[in-house]
Amino acid sequence: MLRTIALTATLALAATGASAATVNIFAAATANTNLTPQDNTTDNASGSTITTPVYSVSASAASGSTSGSSSFTANGDAGTLRSFSTMSGNNGDGTGDGNTNAGGTLTETFTLTGSGTFTASILIDGMWDLTRTLPGGGPGIPAWQVQSRVMIGTGGSYDSLCLGTSCSPSLNTANSGSIEGYALSVSSAYTLGASSTTIAVEFYLITQLLAGNGTIDFGNTAQLWVETTGTLQATAADPDFLSASSLAAPVPLPASAWLLLSGLLGIGLLRRKGAAG
Repeated sequence: MLRTIALTATLALAATGASAATVNIFAAATANTNLTPQDNTTDNASGSTITTPVYSVSASAASGSTSGSSSFTANGDAGTLRSFSTMSGNNGDGTGDGNTNAGGTLTETFTLTGSGTFTASILIDGMWDLTRTLPGGGPGIPAWQVQSRVMIGTGGSYDSLCLGTSCSPSLNTANSGSIEGYALSVSSAYTLGASSTTIAVEFYLITQLLAGNGTIDFGNTAQLWVETTGTLQATAADPDFLSASSLAAPVPLPASAWLLLSGLLGIGLLRRKGAAG
């Protein structure tokens, strides 16, 4: 249902100037933290201008039977953030477990004119399957988290998601599970008249496995989109931002199409009721 709404939302984006979306992304992996020297690799990119559709970082580490890896990708054209973290071979010792994490922020600047509401959203899909065995052989609780956030303006209004045992409050702390079609949205109203204003929108995602073994796979998420109401127009500084999005409809459906869809939906409901009877 969320995907249907996004597909038919009116997207008032215009393109101008050079690419200006920026990313601040990172990936890190450590194996056997109680060993000296530690086997640790990191890959970071801060404040980089996206000159190609896809910007990625990754890291991996291995020591003895312990290994881990992580990766993060930001795609401004498609409007996606993807994060993946995995560990294996940890012994369950909280001070000796390896850990891995990957995440980052994609920031896009918009110039607004007119009057109405600007909304920025993230649609999140992901899964996790984690275990932890303590040194004595008993079961333990994996330490992990997934965080996502969309925010208008630095320190401004935001909506956020927190999963895992290492963040609070947490939507889900189970050792395994999944989330599909979870939407974060934040809106701000503007009455600009003949003037204009500039806003920065930040989209954030991180996966982190601090203790335990298994996989946190948010590599098929998060899908970003923006929409406006009224006469408000949002001009993206990056001319290609969301240009290849699977959620953004370039042309809103006309009223006649909505009437047709409503009629088809009504017929479908009647048929279901008839079948149920």
